[in-house]
Amino acid sequence: MTTINLPEDVWNNIITYIPSPATLRNLLTVSKFTSSCTTRHYNSSPHLWASHSFDFRASPGNEHAEVQDSKDPEIFAHLKNLALRTSEGLVLRGAKPRPAAPPQGYAEIDPFLLGGTFSIEVYLKYDSTKLGGGRIFDCRNSSSGGSDELSLFNSNNTGVIPRIRWNIMRDDDETFVCGDDTLFEDDVWTHIVLTASGEDCIIYKDGIQREVAEDGFEPNLCIRDKHIIGGYTFASGRGGGFMKGIIATFRTWQGKALNEVEVANLYKRRDENDSFF
Repeated sequence: MTTINLPEDVWNNIITYIPSPATLRNLLTVSKFTSSCTTRHYNSSPHLWASHSFDFRASPGNEHAEVQDSKDPEIFAHLKNLALRTSEGLVLRGAKPRPAAPPQGYAEIDPFLLGGTFSIEVYLKYDSTKLGGGRIFDCRNSSSGGSDELSLFNSNNTGVIPRIRWNIMRDDDETFVCGDDTLFEDDVWTHIVLTASGEDCIIYKDGIQREVAEDGFEPNLCIRDKHIIGGYTFASGRGGGFMKGIIATFRTWQGKALNEVEVANLYKRRDENDSFF
């Protein structure tokens, strides 16, 4: 047997376009009468392998179990304080951090590489967006403040319409993507995909491109020591506090900015099992 060793970036490009069995059956149609076959061509693969993937939806008995990254078995999302899992996902009770408050629930993912050109997918539902609603995720190096921050939250600064806001900080520079018509709603499941490539930073909501910053930038490619899901454990302030709601899935694609066709396919498959990503 001959073993062929491929560089990781080449291998990732190959497996990105390996379809699932169901997709393969759809791609290739064979007629038993004519012995002919028809191949359907797609602009991009309907089957996308993520770099990291966390499905927080739990079966009975696993309400307090940590979540293993289905793409890297050495990485886990650890449940903290009052966080728990249900069949819908990671349940978060939400609150502003304050000295007398009980510890709030969130999940913390082990450090991993993220930045440059990349994509993030998160499927969530806010119970309440009041007082900002807390952060959906916040990734950063705690030793450097917010210099490498990547965060997503419901922004409702004084005098501003509450809206989805995605922040990127690189060294001393900050860019963000948001829009007055791109909002979260209470008790409504929302599918969000964020992509960064060059100066283009894009927000997709429910499979459709909603906001784009054409003068943005890619974040530093680095291994941040903090990846917080459902909260902001550093300080209160803009977009601070803990999310009140449920997060079903969190996934990243390193080195790949998903396109409109791929995002639409992810939205269609948002309720599928994590093993298909």
